[in-house]
Amino acid sequence: MELRGGRGAPLAIPRSSRSRRELVAHAGALASLPLISACALGASGGAAAPPAGLKTGAVLTNMVWGGTPPDPDRVFAGQRFTELNPGVKVDVVSMTGNAEFDAKVVAMIAGGTPPDVIQVGGRNFGMYAARGVALDLAPYVRRDRDNLDDFLPVTVEFSKWQDKLFSLPNDFNCLGIYYNLEHFEAAGVRPPPADWKAPGWTWQDFVDAGLRLTRRDSMRFGLAAIPSALTNSAPWVWAAGGEILSKDGTKVLLDQAPAVEAFQFLQDLRQKHRLIPEIGETGGVTGNNIFFNGFAAMNIAGAAFTAMARRMIQGFRWNVCAFPAGRAGRFSATGGTQGSSWLIPAATASKNEAWAFTRFLSGEEMQQRITKSGLIGARKSAAATARQLNGGQPPPDWGMFLDGVPLTRAVPHVARWLDFDTVYGTEVGKVIAGQAAPRETGARLKEQLEPLLVAS
Repeated sequence: MELRGGRGAPLAIPRSSRSRRELVAHAGALASLPLISACALGASGGAAAPPAGLKTGAVLTNMVWGGTPPDPDRVFAGQRFTELNPGVKVDVVSMTGNAEFDAKVVAMIAGGTPPDVIQVGGRNFGMYAARGVALDLAPYVRRDRDNLDDFLPVTVEFSKWQDKLFSLPNDFNCLGIYYNLEHFEAAGVRPPPADWKAPGWTWQDFVDAGLRLTRRDSMRFGLAAIPSALTNSAPWVWAAGGEILSKDGTKVLLDQAPAVEAFQFLQDLRQKHRLIPEIGETGGVTGNNIFFNGFAAMNIAGAAFTAMARRMIQGFRWNVCAFPAGRAGRFSATGGTQGSSWLIPAATASKNEAWAFTRFLSGEEMQQRITKSGLIGARKSAAATARQLNGGQPPPDWGMFLDGVPLTRAVPHVARWLDFDTVYGTEVGKVIAGQAAPRETGARLKEQLEPLLVAS
């Protein structure tokens, strides 16, 4: 699972940190929080506070992803906000991990000392929103006449739960395909397009190119890996014309024909076409290093992966391209484990101050700062800055990440993401490994995932 803290560097979460015991304990802690009804929210502070000044002496707790000490940009945000609002102090608490971070937040809320602003992503946003512990921000947006059109539309989409705005966007990340240009040239394969609307570059073109690029006797492979996590495989499901959930978010649709077709395609990439290396075929090199070390021609990763690629790739030319097109077209994915936003717990005693700080975090100054640090700010102006900053550096077609925004979809939020993504990744991983049939897997996913769509 890939999250980004700090300057866009991945937070590698080992599978062991998401053990079943931890997930059960995590769910149990959250279940101890009472569900808050819509009317209760409205009566207890869901409505916007009057446009008054900020309370002098307020101390805000800002929970963020990352290590110790916190990322410099997060430290700066707290200090700068206090500088602009001398009566308000911000304490930044930075934590690594998934279950660990949420368990801490849940314990604070349950103990009556909630944090005031927390960083969330697709992995935990739905958990808070589904239980009604997130503050509805729409009244504040209306009160202060904020314009959500200033953000990339898809980032606003993944900041909502059941059409209600429960967070403000922080950053944008979407998936693409990184490729080794020299492998393509050596195999006589035309480089794939960066233009998301370009003709060709279909699923079949992807397979044909992969077959020509794979030379096992030379330790060269078409594709480094086929990630089974939901965010990574969602573009294939959508390209086949499938959906993950029904429009109302109550049904899992992965048992339907288009999703099954996508699962079959992913299985064939490994089992039939053998485009990725088997264990031991790369001399012990694993993960992203398969691509960095030149063993694979292509690698699926997000825009934030670029910074690492620039540090790690030595000795070959590389670029990025769009996903291949299925029968429904081509898509990228955000949300899930890509991108983050800022959420205010409804129980905070400093709603007006927390809102002011959240506006600052998603405002122009911080958006430009995090973009210059390596992320892509969610504001359109920050995205324009990101395009400018990445110009003239590898990969030459970096701008395709932003060009693909109209075709980038947000992975649906679910109430129990960690469980949902674990089950999904496990079952789809079996399909890719040839241990399960796609159709039966679709049926199992529906059966196992639908109970996870509601808070427990």
